[in-house]
Amino acid sequence: MIGLPLFVLQRYGLALDGALAIGFRYLPGVIVGPWLNYTTRRISPKIVASTATAGIAIVALLIPATNQLWQVHLLSVILGIFTTVDVPARLAMRSWVTSRGTEQRLNSLIVTTERIAITVGPLLAASIGVFAGVEGNFSLQALLAAPAILTLLFVPRPTHSGEPRPYDKRRRAP
Repeated sequence: MIGLPLFVLQRYGLALDGALAIGFRYLPGVIVGPWLNYTTRRISPKIVASTATAGIAIVALLIPATNQLWQVHLLSVILGIFTTVDVPARLAMRSWVTSRGTEQRLNSLIVTTERIAITVGPLLAASIGVFAGVEGNFSLQALLAAPAILTLLFVPRPTHSGEPRPYDKRRRAP
């Protein structure tokens, strides 16, 4: 949501409210993050991450449709709730695609890819903003959610044996 502070600044001309919108985004993670993640740990990380990504896409489409600043702040809180469960679910899925002995190498590759995205993201958002306007950033983010969700849904379940995951329906008898 790189475009969020730019959107608030463009629409309302207030940098402080842009900062508040960002703050409201992180507020749910601080206040209810541990409880939300404890609650969702019994659900497959694939489903949690896919649903959260879809929710983030819907919020991205709704932000340009707002006409009051409080609506932007409310959507920022909702965005924060989705992000709070999305990130841990994706982290849990890392173990699905790493085999024993390759964890460090593959995690390094994943972290490098994430850092490249963090670095290139603002540049890409600025470029899109020049050609499509600030609202175009939100539309593109929502559009890119579709391949992200498909990618998440096609991540294979782990094949290694061991204890069933908390979300696994096949519980062992005590």
